[in-house]
Amino acid sequence: MRINVRSLIDTNVLVYADASDDPTKQRIALNCIKEYRLQGQAVLSTQVLQEFVNVALRKLRLPMRQIKERLAFYQRFEVVNTSPEMIVGALDLCVLHSLSFYDALIVQAAMVSGCQQILSEDMKHGARFGVVQIVNPFIDTLSFTQLWYHISTAILITTDQLTYKLGAYSSSSIDYRKGDYFMPLTEKELKSRDSKRDLSTELLAAVRQMKTGRPAKVHQVEIPLVVSARMKSGLTQSAFAELLGVSVRTITRMGTRKKTTKRRSKDSHCDC
Repeated sequence: MRINVRSLIDTNVLVYADASDDPTKQRIALNCIKEYRLQGQAVLSTQVLQEFVNVALRKLRLPMRQIKERLAFYQRFEVVNTSPEMIVGALDLCVLHSLSFYDALIVQAAMVSGCQQILSEDMKHGARFGVVQIVNPFIDTLSFTQLWYHISTAILITTDQLTYKLGAYSSSSIDYRKGDYFMPLTEKELKSRDSKRDLSTELLAAVRQMKTGRPAKVHQVEIPLVVSARMKSGLTQSAFAELLGVSVRTITRMGTRKKTTKRRSKDSHCDC
């Protein structure tokens, strides 16, 4: 999060600034508003102010006087007025980036006002829309599920080689030691393995690593040659088996495990 660049502050930051039930996020929100205001880099939009008033009335249940005091303070910020042209631009962003209309309108306001950042918890951290980047100021306070969502978006899978960019964290349901394919661990195995780990620390370290743009670990797992060949050929399993003159069952066995010396000896004895 860069304080020295123009940034549009989303509604959730204003809401957390008045949400006393979450002291940690309230402190972060207040610091954001203060620092960006002092730097002259804080931008709001009429949409943000309208949404804040709605939440303040319905959920925070703030007194009317307090809401008006907040609005009087936020009027000192640079405020982008929602125009018909901005609404049309937001509709285009909806189509191009599969955004909801209201998220698209926030992004459009940032673009129109020359912002480089949008401070928001509601949109995906790190996402870019032209020169505008989404920055979640509350990233270190996310729950386990939210952290895993951000990490899983960095997974890259190719056809011939599976490459997992997981920062400092490895997938919790994959065991790379069991044969050619990813084999899911049982619930008992997962509990046994994870009981010795500090997942919260690992996930926070992974998010920080992802923010640098450099993967901390790259796991490469080879796909069996028969599977790779069939995938490249574009044939179905049955068509590929017919081409080789073998049964589908043989193709399946070749692709799911490697026969050990002991297994080959037993099979050879049975074939005699």
